[in-house]
Formats: sequence, C-alpha cells, structure tokens
Amino acid sequence: MSSSSYQAGEGGLVLGLGYSTQGLSARVMHADEGTIAQFDVPYGSLEDIADYGVAKGYIDSRMGTVLAPVLMFLTATDQLLGQLGDCPDFEVADIEAVTGNVQQHGTAAVNDHFFELLAVLNPHGRLDEQLASGFSFPFSSIWMDSSTSEECALFAEAMGGDENLAKQTGARATRRFSGPQWLRFALETPRAFKRTAHLTQLSGLLASIWAGKPAPIDLGNGLGSNMIGLDGKWVPKLIDLFDEQGCPVADKLPELSDSLHVIGKVSVYLVKRYGFSSKCRVLTFSGDNPDSALGVGLYSHEQKLRIWSGGTSMTQFSILDPSVQEPADPAGYGAIFGSVTGGLLGINTHSNGTLVPQWAKERHGLSWSQFGESLQRTNPGNDGKWGIFLRNPEITPVTNKPIVKYLGADWDESDQDALIRAVCESQGCALMAHSAWLGETTEFLATGGASVDPAYLQVLADVTNCSFIPADNAEDSDSTTLGSCLRALHVAGGHSFEALTQRHCKRGEAINPQTEAGFYDKLHADYRAELAKEIAA
Repeated sequence: MSSSSYQAGEGGLVLGLGYSTQGLSARVMHADEGTIAQFDVPYGSLEDIADYGVAKGYIDSRMGTVLAPVLMFLTATDQLLGQLGDCPDFEVADIEAVTGNVQQHGTAAVNDHFFELLAVLNPHGRLDEQLASGFSFPFSSIWMDSSTSEECALFAEAMGGDENLAKQTGARATRRFSGPQWLRFALETPRAFKRTAHLTQLSGLLASIWAGKPAPIDLGNGLGSNMIGLDGKWVPKLIDLFDEQGCPVADKLPELSDSLHVIGKVSVYLVKRYGFSSKCRVLTFSGDNPDSALGVGLYSHEQKLRIWSGGTSMTQFSILDPSVQEPADPAGYGAIFGSVTGGLLGINTHSNGTLVPQWAKERHGLSWSQFGESLQRTNPGNDGKWGIFLRNPEITPVTNKPIVKYLGADWDESDQDALIRAVCESQGCALMAHSAWLGETTEFLATGGASVDPAYLQVLADVTNCSFIPADNAEDSDSTTLGSCLRALHVAGGHSFEALTQRHCKRGEAINPQTEAGFYDKLHADYRAELAKEIAA
C-alpha cells in the first residue's frame, strides 16, 4: 500500500514504464507525493513464456545472435495493465501521461497490416493474441547481440571509415546498434524484410502500442542506431548503403523526435479495457540509459556532473557541452546518445567493472566488508605497487584480450592487501584514461551495486580527485522508471527538471578526496603508457 496522501479522483498521476532485458517494471507517480505504486513483471513469470522458448527474456544462440520474442513484450504489457487496474492505491483514470524506456538498441519489424490491427483492437481481447499476425519477423535483436561484424564493416566503409562514422553519428560501427542489426535482418532474412512495412526500434514499437498509432523514435535511443546523425536526421549515405545491398529502407523507417514529444492520447483500447482517461497523453519512449541518467539526477551539462555506475560493467556518462563542435570521442571508444532533457549524452563503458574487485575478493576468500577493511589497511599509492587488471577483453580501450600485470615495486597476487588496493586504484586510472571528451567534472554521482561500498568509493575519489556521491537508492533502485516519470511530470505538469530532481532524486553524503591534488599524476601517466604498450604489442 502507498504511504502517500494522494486521494483517488484528484488526478495528477503519471505512469513510467521500463522494458528491461529480464522484465517489465512500472511506477505510478505524483509530482508532490512521489511514488504511489510500483510494479514488476519478470518475463520468466509469464504463463506463456514456454511458448516463446525463453526462460530469462532472451534466446542466446552462443554464436553471437541474441534475440527476444516480440510477443513476450506484449504479453508482459497485458499482465501489467491487469495489475494496474487491480491496485487499490490509485485510479487508472487519474493517470495523465504515460511514457517509458526500453533496453537500448532493440529492433522490431511489422507488416502493412499491423497498424490496421492496432486501430481496431477488441477491448475484450489480449494485445498479443490480436497483434501476432502484424509482425513480419517474430523476434527483436537486443543489446547483447554481437553477430553483425560484417555489417559494421559495411557501415564504416560507407562513411569512409569508422572515424567519420563516429564524427557524424556519435559512435563507431557497433555490433549491438540497431542500424547494423537492421542490415543483417535485411540480408539474412530477405523475405521477412520484403514483408516489412515499418522498421523501428523496440521503443518505437511499444510506444505505438500505448498510443494506438505509429510512434517516432527519440534521439535518446535513436542515436544508438549508427544511422542517425548528431543533427537528429537519418544519414543519407547509410540509407544509400541499404539501397546498394538490394534492400531499400528509406520508406520503412520511422519519424524522429525529441524525448519530450507527445505522440497523442492513449489508445481507445486502453480507455475501454483498462479505464484510462481519454485525455491521457503518451510521450515518445526512450532508451534505458538516457532515462536512468535523469532518474539519478542528471539533467544539464551545466551541472558538470558525471554518473558512475558500478555494475558488472563500469559505466560513466555526462551531458555534453553543446558549444563543442565535434563532440564525439576522438579515440572512438565512447558513444553518444540523446539526453532525454535535450542535448547529447556521452557514455564510456568499461567491460571490466565490479567483476575485477570481486575476483580479488574471492581469490582471498573475503566478504565485501572484509574487502573494505583490507583497503583501509593500505595507504594511497600502495607503496609503489600497481598494475593493470583487465580480466576480460576491454572495450575502453579495445584490448581484444585480457591483460593482467603486476607493476612497480616487487610484489605478487599473494599479497592480499596490496592486490585489493592496486585493483581499485587501477579502476580509478581506467575511469580517467579515456574520458576527457566527456567534459570536466569534480563530482561523480555513484550508482549500481558497488556504490554502497564507502571504502571502494574513497579510493576512486582519491585517484580521480573527484567527489563520489552515492545515490541514496537503497529502497528504490529503479532509476529507469523514475526517469520516465520525471519526463512525464515535466510535460504534463510543467515542472522543471531541476525542481523534480531535487525533490525525488535522493543523494547520500559525498565521499571527498583525502589525497592532495596531483598525488596520483604519476600513476595515471604510468598506467596510460603501459596500457598503450600492451595494446600495441
């Protein structure tokens, strides 16, 4: 039950949706009262999940191809809508705006009957049953897919090289991005492509279902396609590439919009079957990373704030300075998406995230609390003991192989305390080694599982000479649906992003650097030089 003072019938609610890799989450929110209710529909809990041949929300061929059945998302939507209607904490008719986010880069293809079916949905039937015949291909490629190396090479060639592609679209040709995935779909399944009337991203498809008509894709997710320029337009040379490969695509692509665009009102189906108000608006859906950035409080480049996410991978992102004429990462490792509040969102992803500290912890049989105690037994700088600890091939920068080296003073991995500090200090070096393009910062807002360890964050603060501020999300870790709700509240209620984030994005106490500025300069220089030598070898 909700603890807010919201009263049914007073209106002012918004609904934020999050279609992630493993489930659909949702949040109902009020600008003043905060979160009224939250919902979670794991794909594995769906009654029809066995029919789709998946257990965790996707099918992994172990050969690079990773797909999700499109009908699974519709089945989850049906189940969520039933839960909304059954919840005693609010009235569905009080929801004034809906928007959402979807796992980035996912694709969808529908035939020329899909929108006809969508327009005449029977309010007594389910979405998945009524729309099944409208898909020209029953699967969506998702962000985990890495099967498009050949298509990426074609993208780079069409633009005169990866550097030119990155300058125009914000990223080098990237295997998980929607554009190479669309091209592979066209080349590998030409009959399905020929039947396709509308080729889009999952975010566009699901927004269409809520609005009951074709929806654009926003730049937050759309820039994760390799086909849309930083100017917000489809890149002509890449449209031509599809023509040259015998699969014309221009007439199949959706319109583009910003993330605050109102598509229209909710569908008649949702009004009749689930009791939504006919005045409820549907905003363009976005990607999970852009909405998550807003959900933890990032809304303007003037904040000079970076988000640090310490998960399986280690990610940092910031809103880029609009005065920079060529904002793309000159080294080609980072990517640019659209910020849902306007402008561009730069992101660096390090594949060697918390798995590396976890390796050091498990090597010595420690708990996380013992790991923190070990860090406190060593001094900043680790008495000259340092190293490179890339347990997996890295993508920032690209290494193509693991690199583990013990450097500096004589030591080895049997030195428990030295290893743990060296691992953490190396991650601080990795954060700064290729991030200048993201802009200056003195603060990181820390999210993700590793953000709860103050000793680990203290090392990162010292090495980067920046404050690390934990996002106070112990009771509410879903920043994606919070970001969606804040977008909806901004549009529906006219609330500023500054006011919304100050009210609803909680922060813990800042962990400030305890070493003098410049203390780690030599380590940063040594780390970059040694890593460059290893990559060149």
